[in-house]
Amino acid sequence: MIETQGVVVNVEDDFAYVQTQRQSACGGCDSQSGCGTSALSTVLGGKPTRFKVINSVGAKAGDSVVIGLEEAALLKSSLAAYLLPLAGLVLGVATALVAIPGVGDGGTATGAGVGLAAGFWVLRQVNGRNRNNLDYMPVILRLSNSWKTVSFPPRIDG
Repeated sequence: MIETQGVVVNVEDDFAYVQTQRQSACGGCDSQSGCGTSALSTVLGGKPTRFKVINSVGAKAGDSVVIGLEEAALLKSSLAAYLLPLAGLVLGVATALVAIPGVGDGGTATGAGVGLAAGFWVLRQVNGRNRNNLDYMPVILRLSNSWKTVSFPPRIDG
């Protein structure tokens, strides 16, 4: 389970809208100055993001919560986001090469563009179908202030 913290902004029925802050692991890396990811996180980082989540703990607006998403759901979504447009691009090129013998670079590029657009269209249809699928939706796992402090007895040197 992938977890992050956020704040409940709004509650509707069994769902809540949680606002989170984007985080980057770039703070602990030694190669920040020459890294494209670091530059990208500087541009995109810091902006809050809102998620519709399953409110399994009865959180209210203003509550600080921990939300989680199953790794399998993230993996399936990521694979679809990358592979569907790529498969469309490859199929578009292959179709152009097979359908028009001796096609030049322009025809191949056109086939690639049409295939890529078709791949994005299919991805949009899949995302629309899964928009309300609870298997792909994050869940509020717990209130983040619900952790209990554990006190250990003082160490006795002897």
